[in-house]
Amino acid sequence: QRSLDPGRIPRRLLREIANGGAAAAAPAPAGALAKRENGAEQASELAPPSRTRPRRLPLLRLSQQLRGRADFSAKERSFPRAHWAGPGGSLPPRHSWGDLPGAAVPRLVPGARPQAEAEKDGAKPMLELVDVDIFRSSEEDPIFQVYDHPSLAPQHFRRQGDNRFFLVMNFIIGPYQQVVVAALNPPPADGPPGETAEWRMWNRFMQQPPSKRWRRLGISAACFEGPFIVHDLLRRMKPSHIGKFLPTHTEGDGYLEITVHLNSSELRRLRVVFHYSYHLIVNGLAYYLCGDAPGEPPERLLFAHYCSFVDVKRLRQM
Repeated sequence: QRSLDPGRIPRRLLREIANGGAAAAAPAPAGALAKRENGAEQASELAPPSRTRPRRLPLLRLSQQLRGRADFSAKERSFPRAHWAGPGGSLPPRHSWGDLPGAAVPRLVPGARPQAEAEKDGAKPMLELVDVDIFRSSEEDPIFQVYDHPSLAPQHFRRQGDNRFFLVMNFIIGPYQQVVVAALNPPPADGPPGETAEWRMWNRFMQQPPSKRWRRLGISAACFEGPFIVHDLLRRMKPSHIGKFLPTHTEGDGYLEITVHLNSSELRRLRVVFHYSYHLIVNGLAYYLCGDAPGEPPERLLFAHYCSFVDVKRLRQM
């Protein structure tokens, strides 16, 4: 039998062991034992019941924290939507996000018609940007099913009565997550032929298997303000399709959520830049649906957004 090391046992436990051992070695007389039991019974009757009162203060604090996290308006105040006219003028407000103007939208296919020219002819993005959210999460246990989370944008706008189809992009970047929500407006019955063709293009996209979908869903990035290393990094990251990042997805009635976990070694520099330099950067992302059938355009802009000088220290914890 292995002996216990006294140096590792608290003195209080050593005293209890010693007292217990002495009592076991010399048992008390029967009368003394009965008297001791009677005294213990009387003491137990007189003593108040030994119930540990709940620590209400921490519970109240926890409830307040949960309510604060569930209050999406706090996010809207701390990371607001803003308006930006695009490059060439003043920069957008710090720690904000918004729609990327047509003149600033990065192209997916080199030589394709600029979005600004397409907008002059009435060609708007196929989806409407609803929200851009950036928050801190657990790197070991990030939030994968964003759509169902009660404290994030999709369910907030569902509670506000928005029943449109949601495309949810969930980017996991180390201990941070960027969630982008865009909505698809169904064309009216008497809508123009262009809108009806776009609706058919989207429906066909949704009916395809994921492997084909991700090859059709393109993404292009641009840096409008930031250190040289950021410009160099984004220049090397050429426009590509989502399938390159090996996404996962969930979908249901009225939504498609795509999760991109940026944990590969080649994207490690991007994570470092995000953590240490995002407050110096104005960047934009554009999302495209590529045609793969006769009569479909080679690329169709879904939506585009920018983020401006985001201070990661001010991001809320989820």
